Amino acid sequence: MNLRPPLARRALALLALTLAPSACTNSADVKLLEVDATGQVFGVAYLDNNGNGGLDGLDKPLQNLNVILTATRGGTAIQSDRTDSTGAFRMIDVAVGTYLLSIDPTSLGDSLDVPGGGAQVTLLRDSIARVDFGVSYPVLTFDAIRASEPGRRVFTSGIALNPRPNFSDGVVHLQAGDSIWLRTINVGRASISTGDSLRVLGRTKRDNGEMVLDDVTPLVLVNAATIPQPVEKGTGVAADAAGGRLDAALLRVRTAEILDTATVNGDFHFDIDDGTGALEVVLRAFLQLNPSAIRPDTILRVREVTGLLTPVQDVSGEVRWRLLPRGGSDLVLETKQADLSVTVEVDTTIAYKGDIVTFEVVVGNEGPHGASGIEVVDSVPTGFTLASATATRGTYTQATGRWALDTLAVGARDTLRLKATVTTDLVGTTLNQVRLRSPLKQVDPNINNNVAAVTVTITPPPAGMPERQPSMALGPFYSRTPGGL
Repeated sequence: MNLRPPLARRALALLALTLAPSACTNSADVKLLEVDATGQVFGVAYLDNNGNGGLDGLDKPLQNLNVILTATRGGTAIQSDRTDSTGAFRMIDVAVGTYLLSIDPTSLGDSLDVPGGGAQVTLLRDSIARVDFGVSYPVLTFDAIRASEPGRRVFTSGIALNPRPNFSDGVVHLQAGDSIWLRTINVGRASISTGDSLRVLGRTKRDNGEMVLDDVTPLVLVNAATIPQPVEKGTGVAADAAGGRLDAALLRVRTAEILDTATVNGDFHFDIDDGTGALEVVLRAFLQLNPSAIRPDTILRVREVTGLLTPVQDVSGEVRWRLLPRGGSDLVLETKQADLSVTVEVDTTIAYKGDIVTFEVVVGNEGPHGASGIEVVDSVPTGFTLASATATRGTYTQATGRWALDTLAVGARDTLRLKATVTTDLVGTTLNQVRLRSPLKQVDPNINNNVAAVTVTITPPPAGMPERQPSMALGPFYSRTPGGL
């Protein structure tokens, strides 16, 4: 059968009508028209694989479908025919009139349907009407897919959030609107780029607790239709995808510390935390990135990371989400800098044996980041004996002369006061030098303010006053410029 391609899904090829009435006369001598003209209906039923509404090389014929011609008035079935191996059907000797041509839903099963339900056919005398049925899978929204049962073959459309080069894992995330996303897995090899507008055909499947489309055939509708914008959230919100509402989203996290790291099946895993909770990030092996700089307890942290939220279901059924960067530009590290400074002051610059001298050490952080693992070294000078040590925060160890602080926020300052008794009989100038060690997890961009010193001159006691009382030594503090020795 040589079937001409349709101009549209319901295209009709109507031939001219010629009525040949025969006259008869009733008892009232009224002439009546007797119409016995007929026409034909034929066509092809095919599986519209790409959902474009036209018969093309990507489609295939459907056989054994029951095609029904129904009168538009009364709904009476006039004729029916089953499609053959080429998908063709034909109905002949159909009385002129207007009909509905459709396919019996029971022969389609529960996965296929005819867009629009059918086609209206008008037959004139000796006319031939062609109707091709593009039988296809239902077109569902993302919400409908999420609410669907597994196993349904459906179409949907969206914007690609990641590329699908031939060497990737065959997963493409789609976005529809601003706040709904869908994962498609086992996507057929195709040149898909981020921002492409896609129509996809796939089968609904539950994967790691969430509904996805599996075994997907993609069709690119528009290349680079848009530039997808990530949703910005904290690590705690991302870790459970806001209760699943952000599942499959393109998401960005900023300013997070690097925690544990591990390599699993060639993929590099590391946890990050911006203070709201830990989130797992996975650099997949096919991205061919070098993760050597990503380590916990280093001077680096994540300035920002963008990726696709993907669920992982453990053996207990609990679901958590991981962030999958799409390439090297999705991960930006930064060096944590903290400009720490130290100063020291003394309550007197002249003392003699028996005096109690107070040294006041102040450590500060000028930023731009907070600091951790801070240590200041200050042992009282030779000829002095420590009487007491008090600090606003942290711990001072007399044996080592080290003052340790766990953290110091930007703009914060802490103070250590050391009271020491002059015990030497020697006279002269003695130096008290204070040194600030570099923090453990930050870089100090200015080391010129990491050392400070003051001098105290020990003199013989005044004549007639063999021992000055400690209270007489208390007075205004004297200091030297930090770093001046």
